[in-house]
Amino acid sequence: MSILETRGVTKQFGGLTAVDDVNLEIDEGEIVGLIGPNGAGKTTFFNCITGFYPVTEGSVHFQGQNVNDLEPWERSREGMVRTFQQSRTMNSMTVLDNVKLTALDHPGEHIVPALLQSDEMLDYEQDVEERAYELLERFDLVDQADTYASQLSGGQRKLLEVARGMMMDPELFLLDEPYAGVEESMVDRIANYVRELNEEEDMTFIVIEHGLEALVELVERLVVLHNGAVIADGDPEEVVRDEQVIEVYLASSIE
Repeated sequence: MSILETRGVTKQFGGLTAVDDVNLEIDEGEIVGLIGPNGAGKTTFFNCITGFYPVTEGSVHFQGQNVNDLEPWERSREGMVRTFQQSRTMNSMTVLDNVKLTALDHPGEHIVPALLQSDEMLDYEQDVEERAYELLERFDLVDQADTYASQLSGGQRKLLEVARGMMMDPELFLLDEPYAGVEESMVDRIANYVRELNEEEDMTFIVIEHGLEALVELVERLVVLHNGAVIADGDPEEVVRDEQVIEVYLASSIE
């Protein structure tokens, strides 16, 4: 069953077409890789899917619903969660508070429960803290719970981003370059976490990466963008042998 479908999604900036008529269907439980040379439109496409950019043409459907008119935060509430190329952790907050911050539907957001310190609010805060600690334990960050996020290594920040996203109970998790700037051992750890979440919770992933070899090992399907358009989509081993894909990557390396 499809969890995400883009129909003719196009994004233009003035006279530049960054995403060009992309039709893509992602099934529940898939791990899909999205690759392409620099400037291919990968992150722009992510931004269109998640609502950070309005599409110029076409539509985005999530769990059967057209979400074109939903803001990014509304899409995340529906279960579409993403990370970014550059870490967006709150560096002046602790690791624990970073994770707690992304919890949804806090009763303290409303004036009366906040002022009265209602039982509902206090129970919620306890549940959130317990869930946050569970996630920190899962991603091997519990020893850094009281550490400021600014003090984490690059790889630990990537894991913190994933933990923050998990706090929102995603159905579809979009990871934008989760391996960027981390050492090889951390690449393996992140990949293992993705596999575990996919296998144990049937979570669907779309992953952007430049490291082709690591991505091929992780995903079961590979989509290639070039000049904003899909030029290949299928089994990773077959896609990387596709003549057009090879030509595009060779040309980009020469440039």
